[in-house]
Amino acid sequence: MSINSLDKSSNQKINNQQVEQQNVNTKVNTSSNVISKKDPVSLTQSFQESSKLQAEVYKAPVDKDKVAKIRNAITKGEYRIDSEKLASKIAKKESEL
Repeated sequence: MSINSLDKSSNQKINNQQVEQQNVNTKVNTSSNVISKKDPVSLTQSFQESSKLQAEVYKAPVDKDKVAKIRNAITKGEYRIDSEKLASKIAKKESEL
């Protein structure tokens, strides 16, 4: 099985960081002590790296036929997961970390 994109938790983490940054910006702009738009903003190194990674993921090729087949199988309740195979792959990825 080839992994061509971020897993859901990584993707959610990136989205959460972006939402948090937007919330901070909204609070700053709507507070009574409005900060000038000329004030510098710096993003953490990990946020910058995750943004770059997310951009690369969106450029990755997607096998639309495979996605459609899997989506169809899930919708019909026919998609089966081999739990032993999944556990083996999770353990392998964990050992690589």
